[in-house]
Amino acid sequence: MRARQMLSAVALIVLVGLTFSAVPQRPAAASQQTLSALLPKAGQVSGWKIVPEGDLYAANPGKLSVIYDGGDGEYIRAGVTEALSRTYQSGKTYLTVRIHKLGSDPQKAKAFYANKEGSIRKAQGYTAVAVKNGGCYAPTGGLTVGFSWTGPYMVTYVATTTEATSATKAFILKVSANIAEVHK
Repeated sequence: MRARQMLSAVALIVLVGLTFSAVPQRPAAASQQTLSALLPKAGQVSGWKIVPEGDLYAANPGKLSVIYDGGDGEYIRAGVTEALSRTYQSGKTYLTVRIHKLGSDPQKAKAFYANKEGSIRKAQGYTAVAVKNGGCYAPTGGLTVGFSWTGPYMVTYVATTTEATSATKAFILKVSANIAEVHK
């Protein structure tokens, strides 16, 4: 009898714990809105629309797998504390923008950007973009890949074609300007 009561008490504690852990946390929602506000809204980059229900949000390093499906180790090691991925569409071309917050340390964002920028620097068509801290893109491997960093944010851009270089540049300029406006 006593074992049954003990088992019932443990089950109740686990159930209550699961219930409270499933309740959405307001700070994550507010932070998601903050990251979302830094990305272009519909129509802010000419010819591009936001793919409905295409946003993926990771509220902490343990949730980055939501965005990276197992490839999150590099981002965790770099110090990413949260991230938001949004996909845009123009005709048959898709462009995904992923904004990564690296705590409040711009130096971590700079180091992560330098690492990523180095991965495309030697690609034919590599282009630096004049933004507050740093930006670049290159057509490579059938895609257009770009990176930028401003303040504590490092941003990646991946378009589904090598023909999207001007769009990638437009997104880098817009996102960098949005971040710079907030982090003067």
